[in-house]
Amino acid sequence: MPSNAAFPIAPLRHPVAHRYDAEWRRLRADPAAIGRAATWGVVRGTLATLDDVLVAVGCDRPSSATAEAALWQLVRVAAGDPLAAQVVVRRLLPGALSVAVRRHPHHADDTLADLVGALWIAIRTFDAERRQPRCLAAALLSDAEYRVFRGTRRRRMCEVPSDTVGEQVAAPLADVDPAEELADLVSSAAAHGLADADDVALLRLLTEEPSTARLAARLDVTDRTIRNRRARVTAKLRHAAALAA
Repeated sequence: MPSNAAFPIAPLRHPVAHRYDAEWRRLRADPAAIGRAATWGVVRGTLATLDDVLVAVGCDRPSSATAEAALWQLVRVAAGDPLAAQVVVRRLLPGALSVAVRRHPHHADDTLADLVGALWIAIRTFDAERRQPRCLAAALLSDAEYRVFRGTRRRRMCEVPSDTVGEQVAAPLADVDPAEELADLVSSAAAHGLADADDVALLRLLTEEPSTARLAARLDVTDRTIRNRRARVTAKLRHAAALAA
């Protein structure tokens, strides 16, 4: 799947992602990196740039079973190949940016740096043989979000490889926010493959509209449907809480 344009992957326009995007533009055309990427078995045919790998794993493209399978292959390689891990980080960077802006819109720069470091750890330590989430990209992002924000009640350390994205950053103690605690628990469930995007969406809706009757009317389903889904998600969260304890 060779490139059809000089830069087919849209650059990230947000200021906080500028440095990461500049690093990618330097790396994407490196001959040694391209040669190594050709051995991964992710792209069919000749690679022109590392953007070809990003296209294959679904970056800036509609989701598909083919792209999902390619991302799984790349993450397997990334366990033993730092370059492959860097490519996965770039694939997930738009999602990480969205999380950073949502979590801390006025401090998105620092938050994105923490998330990138957590993504690196999540990718390099991911057990592709044991964990089978429905959407790998969402699972890795949830894992990273959980690593960064689970320490709201205690000092936390986000380990970042110094040769790629920075140095270790220690975060101070923070007061417990119930909404953050719930978000952390949902992220934990997703990171362990216990919750999917539909579960997360339902919980967000329930925080906005606690009444199952009104929410059912809003979604044009029955009240019983919402209550049954809420019960299933609650069971998943209990399991996630036990795993995180």
